Amino acid sequence: MKSKKIMIVEDEKLTMLFITETLEEYGYEDISEFASGLEIINTIKKGTIPDMVLMDINIKGAKDGIQTATEILKICTVPIVFMSAYNDKRTIKEVLAVSLYGFLSKPFNERELYIALEIAFKNFSKNHMVKEKITKDKVKLYKDCYYNLEDGTVMLECNKVKLSHNQQILLDTLVKKLNSIVDKELLSYNIWETKEESQSSLRTVVYLLRKKLDGIEISSQSKHGYLLKGSYL
Repeated sequence: MKSKKIMIVEDEKLTMLFITETLEEYGYEDISEFASGLEIINTIKKGTIPDMVLMDINIKGAKDGIQTATEILKICTVPIVFMSAYNDKRTIKEVLAVSLYGFLSKPFNERELYIALEIAFKNFSKNHMVKEKITKDKVKLYKDCYYNLEDGTVMLECNKVKLSHNQQILLDTLVKKLNSIVDKELLSYNIWETKEESQSSLRTVVYLLRKKLDGIEISSQSKHGYLLKGSYL
């Protein structure tokens, strides 16, 4: 039997039943069901950490699946496989900005569900092994300017740089995806907890961070997002 702890977030009872029964047939025993984003977030905050999350994007409640997944990843590192009846360009873009471990287009069958989970587990395990081999503790942002990976502090010529709350969150988010494009909506959500914040507000935070850290390489990637260049030390 598989001892992996799987959490399912789905507000359609029949779909939830199908997923749970399918996972049990494939040998998964530790399965938890949640009908809303707040339920799973509160459970994880209390210390119950899953090995995998199956997340319906269009769940009812204060937070949708994308917002819920973003909150979960602030608490713990876990592979998330999204589920949705919608597979349009915007939906896929939102999924890719949050998690790269999988997407299931509804309706899906038992075999497709099982394969998606096994691939996600394998990729997560591979990525985790790579991260464990990295013993780096800081990122070089530019000459004499470093970001400490343990506590998020920024040092410039041996002096600690004080950043505003929004600047710190922006930098933290960009560093987590160093040398990769970070979606503007994800940045806005992390800073203001809403994707509806104007892009001009985000540009202002980027501008002020660039001004504070003169020499930092944050580039705008057209309409997609921002990219921070740096190197691990």
